[in-house]
Amino acid sequence: MKKKRASEIFGSVDPHLKVIPARRKSHRLTNEDWEKTGGIYCSSCHQETVRLLEGLCPQCQQDLENERARIAEDKAEKRYYKDQLRKGTISLAQMREGRL
Repeated sequence: MKKKRASEIFGSVDPHLKVIPARRKSHRLTNEDWEKTGGIYCSSCHQETVRLLEGLCPQCQQDLENERARIAEDKAEKRYYKDQLRKGTISLAQMREGRL
């Protein structure tokens, strides 16, 4: 079976499609080439990274999520104690003594 060119395969589907043939010459990256390629910089820690999540490197993004979780946890705890005070199941004296 004769191999078909990409332009022949896609030409039957879309005759107006322009197919640009790829070069067959392979180029291997040397260590010098690899060092020249650079990543992008995190807007928070200004370290070079290859991946950004919402404008931050993965470590800064994880730190931000942890901080958000801590703040949400603190708010939930305060809300719980306010509800308990309102219901009368605990008193301010108990909270001051640290029995809870």
